[in-house]
Amino acid sequence: MDVRTALKRLPVLQALPAIDREAFVSVGAVVELGPDEMIWERGEAATNFTFLIDGNVRLVVRAPVHGRGERECLIALVEAPGSLLCGAAVCGFSSYCCDSICTQRTSVLSLPREALAPRQDSSSAFLLNQVAARGMTLCRRLREVGGTRVEERVAAVLLRLADERGVQTDKGVKLPSIISRRDLAGLSGCATETLIRLLARFEERGGVVRSRRGLFVVPEVLVAIVGGADESGPT
Repeated sequence: MDVRTALKRLPVLQALPAIDREAFVSVGAVVELGPDEMIWERGEAATNFTFLIDGNVRLVVRAPVHGRGERECLIALVEAPGSLLCGAAVCGFSSYCCDSICTQRTSVLSLPREALAPRQDSSSAFLLNQVAARGMTLCRRLREVGGTRVEERVAAVLLRLADERGVQTDKGVKLPSIISRRDLAGLSGCATETLIRLLARFEERGGVVRSRRGLFVVPEVLVAIVGGADESGPT
């Protein structure tokens, strides 16, 4: 796939003037990657904006666990075409604070930072840097979720996914089937075995419904768990 074709496939870039999109053709690049390949590694300088064309990308941080080596913390699972991957680091002239790992064959469009932001006045530059710094701070804060009860973290993740990507049905809010139990565990900062046990407990309380059609969330039940109204379960 060439850059011009990629631009046509990404609606998010169609809002830009045609003259700008045409300029991207000479400076952009389409990168094809296979499963388990990295787009970038943590600590690498963030110089290019990266847009997902197709495929699936996991943004991962490996956080130290006292006396037990490292734990993989899944920051985000990105699969929507046109999604901008870690734009805060690029805008903030920073380094990536996570690894980006492809879970299947994936294509991305890479555009140099200068191509999208060739000129900025001092006020715009200041605001952009402030927003970028805030985004990087929030990203790093995800490593500190270990201070809350694991049950609350899992319930909060399910509620967020239901709000962002869920589809309302008669059983509850159905989560996308592409989100695996491993992904849910990573987003919650717990082991897959712990997640499975908690899903079973949530199901007993009416907070989730598991079937061959997928995983369904009942928000009103999980909200009580996140709020601490239900104190049963592991800590």
